[in-house]
Amino acid sequence: MVAFPDPEIFDNFTWDEIKPYYDELLACELTPENIEDWICDWMGLNHLVWARFGRFLFAAKDPSNETAKAELDAYHDAICTPALHASGELGKKFHVSKIRPKEMEVQQYDLDANGVLIPRTAYDFSYLDCTNKRNLPR
Repeated sequence: MVAFPDPEIFDNFTWDEIKPYYDELLACELTPENIEDWICDWMGLNHLVWARFGRFLFAAKDPSNETAKAELDAYHDAICTPALHASGELGKKFHVSKIRPKEMEVQQYDLDANGVLIPRTAYDFSYLDCTNKRNLPR
């Protein structure tokens, strides 16, 4: 499990301070034994990044807060954009590993052009309860 700093400390991190957490997850060898913790670390890291974005977004909705839009844009460019790319790399790692806890498989259906249902397996991470496992703010 990745040891994340307190969210209040994390909120002041630059991308150079956040990136090593993504790199650690990318370097981790995925096994059936560690996949659930790895997923929770991935979700926890994304939670920390996007919770801060949400606070900037909320502040930017206040027309009297003149600096909020600039702070939102700066955070988006400096943190969110590289975090999206890094999280995408983690998603690829997860996909390529083909390691899945059975509990997360959910049967879903798509419609083809002729209206025929095509079954596919999707993955639901919610059963892991990562927020409680990582003591993240809700």
